[in-house]
Amino acid sequence: MLEVHPHLHGLVLKTQDADEAAQLLGNTAVPYRFQPISSSPPFSTEIMVLKGRRVILSTATSTGELWLRSEMPDDGFGLVLDLGKGIGTHTSLGQRVDVSPDFSFIQNPAAVVEVISRDKYRVLFLRIAGNALKSELEARLAREVYSPLVFQSAFRMSTSAGDKLRGSCRSLRRVLSTTTKTEITNSDAVSHLESEIISLLLESQPHNYSRELTRFGNAGKWQLRAAEEYMRSSAHLPLSLGDICAAAGVNARTLQHTFRCHRGCSPMTFLRRIRLQAAHDELSRPMSETTVAGQAAKWGFFHFGRFSRIYQSEFGELPSQTLQRSRRKMQ
Repeated sequence: MLEVHPHLHGLVLKTQDADEAAQLLGNTAVPYRFQPISSSPPFSTEIMVLKGRRVILSTATSTGELWLRSEMPDDGFGLVLDLGKGIGTHTSLGQRVDVSPDFSFIQNPAAVVEVISRDKYRVLFLRIAGNALKSELEARLAREVYSPLVFQSAFRMSTSAGDKLRGSCRSLRRVLSTTTKTEITNSDAVSHLESEIISLLLESQPHNYSRELTRFGNAGKWQLRAAEEYMRSSAHLPLSLGDICAAAGVNARTLQHTFRCHRGCSPMTFLRRIRLQAAHDELSRPMSETTVAGQAAKWGFFHFGRFSRIYQSEFGELPSQTLQRSRRKMQ
């Protein structure tokens, strides 16, 4: 029986028909062919689809062991994360990955993947626009790229990058599920979290441009100033490292090396300090409608607990204490 329920900007599908599931996921996740394994429990699944600006996020809770053969379209990358106790074995480009709490799987455009699923699993699938990854890569390299971007398939989740990826995906899922379809296009939170995921993949996962991204020299003083001026004037926007590189006219590794030599930190840490100072300034001179949560969101801090911790580390007090002290002075 097929049940489709309206959602804020997606849908929930509950079905025991694997063809129905394949039709939905072919449009929103990855097209695939399947074959049930006869000894497994009967197939059933519940699927939610949430559409962002550059990422389509699908979650599925399924029973029934399947053999799957899938192929991403030419214009997208797939990211498969386990939400339970393992999904199954994924094989592509000679690489075999058991998707589990320890490993996620990256599916490259036009690469054929064969999957043997477990009989019960929960999966989160991100379909990432290929042009978004390409644009960020070109901005970091400060040149056009002509050969297709190809990632290694296995993404190790038991690393700091894995923790960040899991947290960013969780936050994107939460933001998308509470944001209406009409608000998605202009949502800084959605854009910020999508950029965070794209950056993590390019920085943390080996790919065929990794070596070039790690080459560096020294940027000129004018390029350093251009980067800093751009960050100060655009700190309220959801900037990526690629945006800053494009503004300075230099590749990512060179910019990072120059910032560490001259400012003692990375460009993104420098941007975070600018944003923290801006939040502190506004909390120190509050309007009647000023709130801590509002300032955190305005300046690109969508993990509220993390914002409070780094704010306290920087200024010696919690943001709520700054706001309370400032309001007392105004009385």
